[in-house]
Amino acid sequence: TSLAEFAKGLGLSVGLVTTTAIYDATPAVFAAHATDRGMYSSIAVQMLYSGFEVLMGGGLKVFSNLTDVAKQLGYTVVTKRSELLALPVQTNTKILGLFADENIPYVIDRQGNIPSLVDMVSKALEVLERNSEGFLLMVVVE
Repeated sequence: TSLAEFAKGLGLSVGLVTTTAIYDATPAVFAAHATDRGMYSSIAVQMLYSGFEVLMGGGLKVFSNLTDVAKQLGYTVVTKRSELLALPVQTNTKILGLFADENIPYVIDRQGNIPSLVDMVSKALEVLERNSEGFLLMVVVE
């Protein structure tokens, strides 16, 4: 059982925010169990079924075939900064934010409609703080 799974079991909300692909080693260890860190598809599916309220980072390439599953599980899927910032937060809001095919580009290389780490963390906190029991937020910056 990971720390995030333990927190979820206690009734806390859980969020994972990263500038890497969301299925990368560090975020993956919070939400998935795999025999090899390269089992991206399996990790992605496990992340969706984790019930975590926030999953944000890169990784659109792996998750592209899973967006319908994500929506069925209650996630709002966003792929642009403008969509993230405009997303209203309600009691049951769950976000799958995928802002690059793999890792999010470094700030100096970033073009287009990609949110900053501050944008992602701010929206994650807005979602997670609605739980009066508390929350766990993992943030990875690479």
